[in-house]
Amino acid sequence: MSILEFWDDVTKNVNYEILQGVEDLIVLCILIDRMKALILAAGRGSDLNPLTQVKPKHLLPVLNKPIIIRLIEEVAKIGIREVVIVVHYKKDLIESTVGTRVDMGVEITYIDQKNTNGTAVAVYEARDFIEDSPVLVLHGDITADAERIHKVVKVFEEEQCPVVLGVEQSPNEADLQTQPQIVFDKDMRLRKSSRIPIYTSKFVVNSGIYILTPDVLKYLPKTRPTIRGKRELIKTLELVSLDNPVRVVIDSGEWWYNLNYPWDLLDANRYFLKYLKTCVKGRVERGVVMEGEVVIMENSVIESVTTVIGPVYIGRDVTI
Repeated sequence: MSILEFWDDVTKNVNYEILQGVEDLIVLCILIDRMKALILAAGRGSDLNPLTQVKPKHLLPVLNKPIIIRLIEEVAKIGIREVVIVVHYKKDLIESTVGTRVDMGVEITYIDQKNTNGTAVAVYEARDFIEDSPVLVLHGDITADAERIHKVVKVFEEEQCPVVLGVEQSPNEADLQTQPQIVFDKDMRLRKSSRIPIYTSKFVVNSGIYILTPDVLKYLPKTRPTIRGKRELIKTLELVSLDNPVRVVIDSGEWWYNLNYPWDLLDANRYFLKYLKTCVKGRVERGVVMEGEVVIMENSVIESVTTVIGPVYIGRDVTI
């Protein structure tokens, strides 16, 4: 029996909508397998002082895990295996903390962004990494789940746009302090970004998730500084949109946090605490009362006559 005869025999009683769905999934898996991820983590995070005097903001913990490691874990979940991290401020600390992460199924390398003059400059520093294939670009100071990232990748696969931009719908005008508001048309095509609020019932801001193709590289050197003196990637995308459509993918939900101020870190920790599951790896003495979800990590001791009311995360080497 030939291959064609075999395929006809297999598919003659198959629902073709299901078959098309399987084919689409295979194409998406092939795309993701070829795609690389670029994480931008060169900045200091001055607005998070004094927390960032000793470590870059990308290493600040959410439930005792650095936010950049949380992001890498979500990237690994969608099947991406090659990651480059653009670093500069306390780069040795990032490299020693994150390492190569082969334990998560990804291989990580690092690029030093010597000119820390904006995200467009960061991507241009990594141009050799993206000159031959699409790349997933992520701001290194966000929390974003695999589902949200996968949604952006899927739109890119389906529509084959040169750029896909993830945006976040928020009722909070305060988000505009850290991210420009995104304006798009009825076809979900980028029109402009603005630091001046455009008042609507919802504010749509850049989520720090992009898919870029090599075609974008030629626009990066043309990007002019913003009023803040930075060459920002969102302004590069405005240049691209003059020649080609920049597809906008909108999302909303609690999982996304842009960690720019100390209270953002508190909000992110508060969110993740809601989904905590009890896990005790330390020592709990007799007479301790625990209520709700409590995590106690290795080498920690909860001494007798202590009451712990969850949700609570207790890290390593703690005595209460």
